Amino acid sequence: MLRNILDRSEGEVLLLDIGTAKGFSALCMLWALLDSRPHVTGRVVSLDVIDPQARVRRNTIAEVDGYKTLAEILKPWPEASQIEFIQSTGVHWLSEHFDHITFAFIDGKHKYDQVRLEAQLISQRQLHEDYILFDDVHIEGVFKAATELKDYEMAAHVKLLPEREYYLCYKRQQRKDLQ
Repeated sequence: MLRNILDRSEGEVLLLDIGTAKGFSALCMLWALLDSRPHVTGRVVSLDVIDPQARVRRNTIAEVDGYKTLAEILKPWPEASQIEFIQSTGVHWLSEHFDHITFAFIDGKHKYDQVRLEAQLISQRQLHEDYILFDDVHIEGVFKAATELKDYEMAAHVKLLPEREYYLCYKRQQRKDLQ
């Protein structure tokens, strides 16, 4: 899906992942970016409240022999070193960074206020036809925040299992008469 979005892009992009955990979403974003070269370049930033250097439970089969750092989990994919893994909340990082965000994946804290604020801050950094992908919209607070976001339309609703549901939303062009 992101690869198709990047096919319509040019130049430099910023792809933001909120809620790193094992780093798989950020890695998939990086693969889409790498596949889009040379017409698209950019960076992937992945945020998590967990320190990427910490050996803590990340709920992955890679932990069969004990807890691992994020780099140890991602060792089979050396390209993961190109991802900027940062210990931060989405709100904190977004409050300090004002770059244009072409695509954001929100899978952090699953509380309404947090998701709503992250989405609003991302929206301030997006242009017409930029995207936000919301994970876990089967959770009431995430669903409410995703559906209340102004100036966005749903491009896709994917329901894989009762406990795995996504909304892909794109930013509409604002009408000049409403500004």
